Amino acid sequence: MRNLYPRFCNEFKNELEDVTVLDDFIIGKNYSSWDISILSQTYDTQSGIYLIGDND
Repeated sequence: MRNLYPRFCNEFKNELEDVTVLDDFIIGKNYSSWDISILSQTYDTQSGIYLIGDND
């Protein structure tokens, strides 16, 4: 089987560094659990409270 990673990187080269960061969120605006899970990189919207930031 051929390695698809180089083809994937070539196809999506403009999007590879497009990530969500905390500064993308606006105070007072509502966000879905999916939006927040992308930031926290958990992708499990049933896990409850999301801990975001460097402090425990």
